[in-house]
Amino acid sequence: MSRRAFKSVTIFCIILVITGVITVNNSMPKFIKDKSDFSIDFNINPFNFTINTKNYSIDFGRGGLYNFKNISFQFTQNVYNGVRD
Repeated sequence: MSRRAFKSVTIFCIILVITGVITVNNSMPKFIKDKSDFSIDFNINPFNFTINTKNYSIDFGRGGLYNFKNISFQFTQNVYNGVRD
């Protein structure tokens, strides 16, 4: 098997496993998610992808990606200005 075919099969398997984890975790009842240390909430319309762990929550919906983009752009501008000065 060539390297390219091996990489393609590996990437396909990883995507398949991640999709399965998201689907199973998203279909669990809310009372189980509330007691769990790790949960995923996913909706397509309106787009919402939230990962909740015991201490942290990552939200990619409701403008989360937009805010992340603005914060990262401002951070890189501040670093660039600091290096230039």
